[in-house]
Amino acid sequence: MIPNSIAIGKLNHIRKSPSFRKFGFNHTMILLNLSDGQNSHLPWPLTRKKHGLISMFSGNHINSSSKSLVKKIYDSSLESDLTILDSDTILMLSAPAIIGYSFNPASFYFVFDDKKYFKGSIVEVHNTFKESHLYKMPSKSESTTKFEGFNIKQFHVSPFLDRKGYYKFHFSVTSNIFDIQINLFQEDKFIFGSRYKGKFVTLSTKNLIKNLPRLILTVTLTEIRILTNAAMIFFIRKMPFFEKPDRLEGTNDSPAVGFISRLKIPFK
Repeated sequence: MIPNSIAIGKLNHIRKSPSFRKFGFNHTMILLNLSDGQNSHLPWPLTRKKHGLISMFSGNHINSSSKSLVKKIYDSSLESDLTILDSDTILMLSAPAIIGYSFNPASFYFVFDDKKYFKGSIVEVHNTFKESHLYKMPSKSESTTKFEGFNIKQFHVSPFLDRKGYYKFHFSVTSNIFDIQINLFQEDKFIFGSRYKGKFVTLSTKNLIKNLPRLILTVTLTEIRILTNAAMIFFIRKMPFFEKPDRLEGTNDSPAVGFISRLKIPFK
């Protein structure tokens, strides 16, 4: 099984319609084996406390309850096509909180069965309206390293994309490298895609300190990048703007909101 790691890579976005736009930036996350009982002792300065320098705090994910993250994942999958057993292994890929601040557009939970087959995935998505949603999917293929999934779009993320269409998910995760792809289709036409690709390095105090600037930039620049990209689309590209629709079932209050949700701007 893949050990606890730091994920160092490049996050690229591409929009094909109604106006072409492509951009990318460096992005760093943490991979943790949530099913490993030894994870109660993480290498310094990574902690599970809310206000640690670098924190993987359970309260920032899925809901604000005090339950363990594994328990939250089990509970959330009960009424889905993804059945998670006690014998399964759950890996979490997410950006950490920095001194208590966290805004994660997407976190990933990879589920492997007792034979180490990629059984399914949960993608936790947050928007800038204080909302979150879980896309829960069983794997469509039998593989120890690759996952393919499908889900109808049920969550409003960007005011420049309406809540229509479906996602195709393609994940490849080995002990050394990863390739995370999410593509949005509307009327069977590719509209938008995100790809996070890179390498894993061992999660250790030495590597955490070495990559601390990367982690800080990833966390602190996420919302700034969202704002600058939205401003360009709104004021320069003048792309169609979609008002936030009413919530669908399965949309919840986000347990970790960023600063954008507190701003009064026309393109949130």
